[in-house]
Amino acid sequence: MEDVISTIDKKLENPDLIGRIALDYTHDESLSKKVSEAVRTAGRFACLLDLYYETDNEEYLSEAQSQREILLSYFSPEDQEKVKRQEEYSTQFFAVEKELERKVREKAYVSDEEIETYISWRAADAFGYSLILRLFTGLDLADPLHTRQMLADIERDLNEYKEDIQNGHLNVLLLTVYNKGFFTPITSETIPQKVSSIKQDILSFASGLVENKRKIFKAFLRFYCETEI
Repeated sequence: MEDVISTIDKKLENPDLIGRIALDYTHDESLSKKVSEAVRTAGRFACLLDLYYETDNEEYLSEAQSQREILLSYFSPEDQEKVKRQEEYSTQFFAVEKELERKVREKAYVSDEEIETYISWRAADAFGYSLILRLFTGLDLADPLHTRQMLADIERDLNEYKEDIQNGHLNVLLLTVYNKGFFTPITSETIPQKVSSIKQDILSFASGLVENKRKIFKAFLRFYCETEI
């Protein structure tokens, strides 16, 4: 399990990012370190829970529960209840994912709206990270953090779809291809034929999601991520 935790930690970007935001906002190194540690623990919990739902391996569930207890220990009883409510909200993603997996498996219709819901729910853990930041510092960045995470998830899916095919994981690119009825079954050999046009559809959708909060999002990315849209 130590190797699994180590692998998860290497993939997590939010702990350092949100810790840096906390430091910039509060100028308190001790507090920013706590924020980073709490977000890392939350990230471990989310990833382990995801692994459990993908594999049904009880070891992942047990370790996820351990990480959850560590996360709750950072907060007062009152704030723990807020974290638990956010957890209940975020974990609804797994029900959305299971339903889409069932539809794909049974070759049932998947609508554009369901794909949009899947994309939004997949980034729901960002609301948990932003809650941690708010509880420690009072700073509310839920919208930009969620949007950033959502676009990062989309980018990952567009670039790593072959791995998801091999591992049998849901992927927004694969869902969109399935939705348009191009290939049944989807394989790493057939999907590249339509990747370019489908990617553009997805990127257009992502652009629409951030349009209403574009100014604050651009400023956020420039300052913290050195990224331009």
